[in-house]
Amino acid sequence: MRLCFLSGGTGTPKLLRGYTKLDPFFSVIVNVADDLWISGNKVCPDIDSVIYAIADVIDDSKWWGLRGDTFRTYDMLKTLGFNEMLKIGDLDRAVHIARSELLRKGYTLTQATRIVKNAFNIKAEILPACEENVQTYIKTSEGMMHFQEFWVLKKGKLDV
Repeated sequence: MRLCFLSGGTGTPKLLRGYTKLDPFFSVIVNVADDLWISGNKVCPDIDSVIYAIADVIDDSKWWGLRGDTFRTYDMLKTLGFNEMLKIGDLDRAVHIARSELLRKGYTLTQATRIVKNAFNIKAEILPACEENVQTYIKTSEGMMHFQEFWVLKKGKLDV
């Protein structure tokens, strides 16, 4: 029997990091409604958190990004006046750049995800929930905003 997990947010990666030690062959269908483009790169927070958790390289102090990552590129962009919505580490950004280049070359998100997860030597199948561009928007007291803006920039503290 092969298990299939549905994943979104930071809860499932915690479960998957433990489960992969019991059985590395399983499937995960991952939320894509929080994905967004930042500085020309496709950022897939939930897919990346699943990959990093299974590969045991996730920064488990916050359950996103890579353990020990640096933020020199983010800091330089900020110095240059580009305030990115998410604080993206340098190694994490490399994953986003690679994924974005694959997408620009005509690969599907599923194909790009497979290439990235294979680079991390992951045996599990990691599948985006869909190929379409799906976005989550929140209607707040300040108007409509992308989920990441609501959750990261506004810390989820606005009335919805």
